[in-house]
Amino acid sequence: MFQLCYAGSRDLDCCKVFEPTFVMMRGRCFRLTDSYYQTDVDETDRLSVFFNRVQGPLLQNSTRPQLVTYITDHHPETGLYPRVYLSLNDWNRLRFVQRKISMIPENNLCSTDPRNQGKSTCFVYNWINRVLVKPLNCTLPFFKTMLPYLAHVPVCEPMTILQHYNAVTSTIVENYKCLPACERTENYWQMTNSIDTSPSPKYAFRVEASFTELQYEDYSEIRLTTPARFISELGGQSGLFVGCSVMTFVQGILSIVVFLYDRARRTYLKHLAVPLTLR
Repeated sequence: MFQLCYAGSRDLDCCKVFEPTFVMMRGRCFRLTDSYYQTDVDETDRLSVFFNRVQGPLLQNSTRPQLVTYITDHHPETGLYPRVYLSLNDWNRLRFVQRKISMIPENNLCSTDPRNQGKSTCFVYNWINRVLVKPLNCTLPFFKTMLPYLAHVPVCEPMTILQHYNAVTSTIVENYKCLPACERTENYWQMTNSIDTSPSPKYAFRVEASFTELQYEDYSEIRLTTPARFISELGGQSGLFVGCSVMTFVQGILSIVVFLYDRARRTYLKHLAVPLTLR
């Protein structure tokens, strides 16, 4: 499958930087190993991969016109999306930017559940339960060895899969109501491609990928207002712009209370008090 791999000007052994994995509804694929790291910026250490032509009896000995590439994280589950397609004899360039996102769990907009930590963890888990475990009481062999929570689920018999082939391969996606992880890392990318005007007769697909910078963007959700923070900010802002502080507000409130008390006392003595006369 692989013809050539290199990082920048360094030749790589494709079989050492890629390892087999399994993708839902796709089967056996290859993914970068967790031990592979980009060591320099952008073009200097970009990963370039060339693929051989994919042929076989199911394709009637013709060359596959496209190759699908999934963009995922370090978790073993790989969902149907996001993905990009590599066309035959096209030059494809992917540039990535990484973002670290921290959200407040109490807002109920994210999850700390272990099955929600990966980009596709929740989606794949719910798909396996809906399509395989609950209706068939079994799972596919590669999921059993890859996902720990399926270790005690029996493997489906081939005839069982054939009898329910349409349901297993259905592309209808239900709303599983998966929440993103409160602490997560996401990769965003831009893709550029064009027709290779001088394609090598040996390769069919090629892709070049790298992170633009060896750093990530950090996004953190914070509480904007707490009682102590509100008092501190109120005093700081007021002292900066109108020449007063929190103590100024306290003194003002006390002055108003004293004034109202004195006014009420005078009114009482003038209109309501009954004079006492001794004879």
